Amino acid sequence: MGAHVSRTDFEWVYTEEPHATRRKEILEKHPEVKKLYGPDPKLKVIVTLMVLIQASFDIAIWYYFGTKALVYFCSGTFLAMGVHPLAGHFISEHYMFVKGYETYSYYGPLNLLTWNVGYHNEHHDFPYIAGSRLPEVRKIAPEYYENLPYHTSWVKVLWDFVLNPDIGPYARIRRHPKLETESVEVGAS
Repeated sequence: MGAHVSRTDFEWVYTEEPHATRRKEILEKHPEVKKLYGPDPKLKVIVTLMVLIQASFDIAIWYYFGTKALVYFCSGTFLAMGVHPLAGHFISEHYMFVKGYETYSYYGPLNLLTWNVGYHNEHHDFPYIAGSRLPEVRKIAPEYYENLPYHTSWVKVLWDFVLNPDIGPYARIRRHPKLETESVEVGAS
């Protein structure tokens, strides 16, 4: 199972990353985006609830199935979740699925479970906007996001990563470090 990887090196580019340019254009055209900056006041309550739910789940697993089962679940988290659908977000965000595009968003129902981690282009464009508000960025400035390639299934992302020979460990865009020019003074010894 799996495909032969056809790439042996990254896609090297000399251009600047697109997010700063897009952020500047969006802020000029839609200054109301700045109102979305800052932390989400509901985040503390949500995190507390999630921690309590997770702790309850962990205690139930330990009680009914023992320590080995709990260690299995916890180690799975640290091993990138294996083939679990949510693990697809790790690959979907920065591997090059369409030539020339280095960052991808995911617009699907699993954003509800992952606090909108799928709104990845929006996150790179506006890193100081809370995840709960990232869908609002796309609603305010749809003309900047509708034409970008995106994913609708993290399962398909995993499938393509394993079976498509054009997508693999090297299907990523990398930037060359800027060449520093040395200034040489005339007549200096």
